[in-house]
Amino acid sequence: PTRILPFVLLLLCLYKMEIDIAEIHKFLKYIILGSLGVLFFTDYINSLRPLVEDAIIFKFPMAVGAVTYYFVPRNSGVFFDPRLMGLFAVLFLYMTFIMKRTNMVNILIGVACLATTLSRGSIVTGLIIILGYSIITILKQPVLTKIRIITGIAAFSVAISAIVLSNSELRDFLTLSFSFQEEGSALDQRGDFIGYSADKFINNPWGVGAGVLKN
Repeated sequence: PTRILPFVLLLLCLYKMEIDIAEIHKFLKYIILGSLGVLFFTDYINSLRPLVEDAIIFKFPMAVGAVTYYFVPRNSGVFFDPRLMGLFAVLFLYMTFIMKRTNMVNILIGVACLATTLSRGSIVTGLIIILGYSIITILKQPVLTKIRIITGIAAFSVAISAIVLSNSELRDFLTLSFSFQEEGSALDQRGDFIGYSADKFINNPWGVGAGVLKN
């Protein structure tokens, strides 16, 4: 029962509820605006630090990078992990594009939230979504406009590449973050997570129950 009932209850709730996508988008927007306001205008980081680094939220103390990275505060929003906030920012951007609510405010707050989480996976996913939407938009433009946009993107890409190549610390950070070869890199860790999840699913296809893996 502990394995099946939570999913049965979820399905029943989804069946009975009339989900308004526009309201979900608005709800995400308020969460993002609130998270940015708290991040920039309060002492949020110093309040979160002892909870994360002193084994209060988790069973074991978390690394310093869970709260700040290179002295830059990470936006965890209403969660304890900035990666979760990054997922919500990605979802907000995706809904913004598919619902055609692409005004400057929505895009800016979505990108700002995504960037402040410093979550590599979320940022890469967000960039893919933005790139896909940009390509679709460019294809609908007149030829001269296409040339201007592509030229601007190329110039921006060259400028970013020059900055990365000229900064050894940034270059080393990116190499470690996106390398499968480096032990302990972000992708190496995620490979372990995926392998663990796959093994759990194969051994327990119906799940292991809500809360089984909690600290």
